[in-house]
Amino acid sequence: MQLYFFTSFGSKLERSDRFSAMPGDYAYFSVVVTFLIAVLSVFLNYPSGMPLLGSSFIFAIIYYWSRIEPNAQLSFFGFVIQGYQFPFALMVFTMLMGGDIWMDVLGLGAAHIYYFLRDVVPMEYGKEYLKTPEFMNKLMVRAGAGQPGAAANYQRQAQMRQQRDMRFQGEGHRLG
Repeated sequence: MQLYFFTSFGSKLERSDRFSAMPGDYAYFSVVVTFLIAVLSVFLNYPSGMPLLGSSFIFAIIYYWSRIEPNAQLSFFGFVIQGYQFPFALMVFTMLMGGDIWMDVLGLGAAHIYYFLRDVVPMEYGKEYLKTPEFMNKLMVRAGAGQPGAAANYQRQAQMRQQRDMRFQGEGHRLG
């Protein structure tokens, strides 16, 4: 389930208007949220912090996506809910199944701090505290971020093969 959430909501978030402009924005989001999760985990479990924080990172991705896509319609076990309700529906589901929600709360807290510093503060106070550093954008451009991947290359090659194979098809006319 975690892997599905990571791939699904991670790609939705990466393709959103918030991160599609500059290739380093999503990587910077990942670095900042990971740092915030590590710091907050020390506060929740002093002095060593919590051991496995992957589910918190995935929940942070889900929460931040829900903040930038609040009106998206989702189906969750047959119930149609709005995007802003999805993280809380996941937490309720985890509690109903007897799970611990502290890792979810940790991810929610880190993502909300990021959301507040990245989206709310610049709009309300005119100060940008979490602007993506230019070296991060240059690094991602050099690594090829934002370029079509292997699937796009395969599809393009298949289209070229199909066009090449169809070049000489037709009814044909006898010349002699």
